[in-house]
Amino acid sequence: MVDNVLVELGNEKLAEKKLWTLSDLKLYETAIRWETEIGATVVWVGINGKLGGILKAEDSLRPSAKDAIAKLQKSSIDVIILTGDNKGAAEMCAKNVGIDVHTNVFSSLTPNEKLNRITEEVQKQEKELVARKKTIFRTSGRGTIAMVGDGINDAPALSAADVGVAMGVAGTAAAMETAPVAFNLTNDLSRLADTIYIGRRCVLKIRQNIFFSVTTKLVVLGLTFAGLAGLWQAVVVDVGSALVVIFNGMSILREAEKDDARRNKISHEIGVKFAEEEKEKQKLLAERQQVHSHGHSQQVHSHGHSHAHDHSCCDHDKEEGKKNSPPFVLRGGSNSNNNTKSSA
Repeated sequence: MVDNVLVELGNEKLAEKKLWTLSDLKLYETAIRWETEIGATVVWVGINGKLGGILKAEDSLRPSAKDAIAKLQKSSIDVIILTGDNKGAAEMCAKNVGIDVHTNVFSSLTPNEKLNRITEEVQKQEKELVARKKTIFRTSGRGTIAMVGDGINDAPALSAADVGVAMGVAGTAAAMETAPVAFNLTNDLSRLADTIYIGRRCVLKIRQNIFFSVTTKLVVLGLTFAGLAGLWQAVVVDVGSALVVIFNGMSILREAEKDDARRNKISHEIGVKFAEEEKEKQKLLAERQQVHSHGHSQQVHSHGHSHAHDHSCCDHDKEEGKKNSPPFVLRGGSNSNNNTKSSA
């Protein structure tokens, strides 16, 4: 309620429920055009139960989004969009970042529908794991479902996923507290791809170290039973294998340093490009405002000139006398095609 006036805001579902889409077909066509052509989110406004108008909201794409999605897809990760925005906005975003709009985009979802989608995916992975357990050649566990979000609407889905990731800077308190993983210092989506890459490298190093340690110990044990190795050989192999394992694990640090340098360079390039684009947008907006202001000034000037001319005609008619009182023509402006007749 605003000053005892009922004001309602909602999406197309609310508009259809209130029959607002049928009350003004031209407005409905405008809303569809906004959604399909520019991917905007349309907000329907109702006043005291009647249609008051529509609002358009557009989201800007994160500068690092396209690069982050490309990294995830290169790592054989299936990326799916779950959003409460309309279909047009969701598909526009998916096209800009390289996501399949036919199979991996789900739009106009409520928080509960997002939760159901995540739950279905988790259950699907569980069933596949059970099916693989019946085979002899099962070498790995089930797939991992991760949910990335920053709003309060994402909180239920974040809690249901195997891994919930909350983007920290713009994330709400509910999302930050629900998700077990939170990027507190940045909204850079490329950090997610880097985190997954480092995690996989760590698992690989662990497996390499375990395999190397067990293999060397089994070899020394076999040589000892065969009488080909003594105590000092066993000590040397044990210490040597420990050093190899340590240096192999430390190699991740060198990779991380190189990756940090590369990421900083890419982030700088993206930031510069984004700043240039914003500067061009501001420049274009200023030019449009200047043109609009100039056109408005010309219209006002023309209107003032016509009014002065009409006034002089009135004075001239008065000086000629009021015997016949001939009609005269008033023109509203230089661009007006409508003529109004009146008598003095």
